[in-house]
Amino acid sequence: MLRMWFHVLLRSFLLIALGIFLRSTGKKDQTNFTFEDVITQIGLGYPFVFLVFLVAQRLNAKAVVYFLALAAILVGYWAYFATWPLPAADFDYGDVGLHTGPWPWHEGLFAHWSKNTNAAQWFDVWFLNLFWRSEPWKFNGGGYLTLNFVPSMATAIFGVIAGELLRGSMTKGTKFLSLLALSAACLALGAYAGDTVCPIVKRIWTPSWAVYSAGWTFLLLALFYGFVDCIGLKWLAFPLVLVGMNSIVMYCMESLLKGWVGAMLQINLTVPVHKLIDKINQRLPQDGQIVMHDAWYSFAGVYSPIIDTCSVLLVFWLICFWMYRRKIFIHL
Repeated sequence: MLRMWFHVLLRSFLLIALGIFLRSTGKKDQTNFTFEDVITQIGLGYPFVFLVFLVAQRLNAKAVVYFLALAAILVGYWAYFATWPLPAADFDYGDVGLHTGPWPWHEGLFAHWSKNTNAAQWFDVWFLNLFWRSEPWKFNGGGYLTLNFVPSMATAIFGVIAGELLRGSMTKGTKFLSLLALSAACLALGAYAGDTVCPIVKRIWTPSWAVYSAGWTFLLLALFYGFVDCIGLKWLAFPLVLVGMNSIVMYCMESLLKGWVGAMLQINLTVPVHKLIDKINQRLPQDGQIVMHDAWYSFAGVYSPIIDTCSVLLVFWLICFWMYRRKIFIHL
């Protein structure tokens, strides 16, 4: 058991450290101690989710333990926000980057989840300033919070439930229908909660978002399970399998190389196209020259963000494919 916990805590530490490293790249002149990165969030919540899983296994009461854990996390986190005092009437919202006042919910119960004026924001003002900084930490421009990992643990427990279901002894048809039922229940409950008790906000991972997003995830999992396992179209999953087997590598490439790869693709694909068209037009009469609209170029026009993102993704996928062919798998 001690060896198992050592592995869990070591993995958690490595994930947190990797997330901090990725947030410290670029033009920063010091370590950027911030904990809202996805990898860091997983690392923070991982030991607690493992504990829930362990208790469920030991008590042989998985459904009860998972339900109680979900209720405790989601209701407790909701209460933490809902009971936190709202800013005073003379509060200067410019101090937290909101120059137009409270945003976007400024009335009633939902005001407790407004950007940069909620309970977890004030936790970060205390917690993040415990680390050495060149200047005091005030707010995250996107509204992301360290304590997002708490409701994210509920998301992870939903994943454990899905895994237990798929590993179970039920028939494939029953598993498929069970996933659909979980999807419908989470979507309905999440949407209702989003209209009544707290807004659905991904950036601060509100309890309603945790449940609502789980509903869509269960639905997608049901569709994949139906096509891949029930019907047998396993080839559909192959592109995703490659990414999943080196997910850490893919995440690091996206964080570190996305901009550079995108720029190189634009230089090496767009410029040659432009020059080729210019040379062709030089040999054609004025009234017969090729007229190219911006949208026809490889990285220009209204569709350029889609083309750019898909092109970079293809490069990263090909790297994962190369690693897969050579049986190179990097895990934490």
